[in-house]
Amino acid sequence: MLRAAAVSIALGLAVVACSSRPPETGTGSGGSSPASDPVTSVVSVGAEVARQVADCDERSGATLDMVGCLSSLSQDLDRQRLALLEASAVPDRVRQAEHEWVAFRDAECSAVYDATSDGSIRGVLQEECVVRLTQEHNDFLRDFHR
Repeated sequence: MLRAAAVSIALGLAVVACSSRPPETGTGSGGSSPASDPVTSVVSVGAEVARQVADCDERSGATLDMVGCLSSLSQDLDRQRLALLEASAVPDRVRQAEHEWVAFRDAECSAVYDATSDGSIRGVLQEECVVRLTQEHNDFLRDFHR
């Protein structure tokens, strides 16, 4: 539980750092949610991801359950990342560099896993790393839509 609180605080700090921008309302009619519209405010999306990471820790009793929950969250974030890349506002060079960014993320989070190779929590820490880096990257991609 403390680990999830630390992750939530870290994600929350990233959200606070970006909150000097006015929140965006999304592009869909009738309002949109972070799950349905990839181009939403960094503040609302960051807060939502922090809540979901905390929920994974709260709802899951076993380590494998937490890994599964976080893995599902990282897959959702990857779908959002791909949707953001498809938008015309993202420069071609950013799209071309995406393969290298994914390789960096995977290597970085594998290093987290390797650093905790004797602990049962290593899978959770690795998935939290993937969620954090993908969320940060999605925020970067969202900036092209402002």
